[in-house]
Amino acid sequence: MYFTRKHHSVGPVTHGKCCPCDIGRRNVTFVEPTKTKTTNRILDAAQSVMESADLSRFTIEAVSRSAGLSRQTIYRYFESVRTLGMAVLHRQEQVFLAGLQNRFSAADSPADALRDSAKLALGVFRPLNPARHGWGHSAAANEQSAKLLRELFSDQTGPAVPAHTVQSAADTFMRLIESYLLAPNGLTDRQIADRITAVVLPALTND
Repeated sequence: MYFTRKHHSVGPVTHGKCCPCDIGRRNVTFVEPTKTKTTNRILDAAQSVMESADLSRFTIEAVSRSAGLSRQTIYRYFESVRTLGMAVLHRQEQVFLAGLQNRFSAADSPADALRDSAKLALGVFRPLNPARHGWGHSAAANEQSAKLLRELFSDQTGPAVPAHTVQSAADTFMRLIESYLLAPNGLTDRQIADRITAVVLPALTND
């Protein structure tokens, strides 16, 4: 069975209930700021700090120094360091969602789609140091990511694979991604992607 190529539009992501890490606990609501050059400058600086420091060093002061902006300027765009951290993860989630769609559209086989999607997730989220920051839930495992993955699986496999099997396969994929993100190991992204594909693929191909 081979995947057909279909296109999904990715809607906006809200984070009222998303718990990506200690930076953004469940009851912290992310309010997306106006997309401006300054906003992106702050987000770029915040992402740089997240990629190079542990949670205790992810502060408004550190981001301020990295961005070359005053603390007051940053607070005008983001009300707290938690909100700023969630905004960085939100931006990366958009990269993942768009990339996930593209991987499935370009795939010649289920194995290729799964392998490329796993490598995408690792490449997008691993630089943010999820293990170092102690994420309670990976950004890759949020509800919209799982929903889109289920839709892509369903569209590509068709009625031959029951809906509950598709849902289980998508949920397993997301849990495995989160597990590998949270547990440092010596495996390459390709090795991890191959392992995830080996677990999920049989359900989607009736093997």
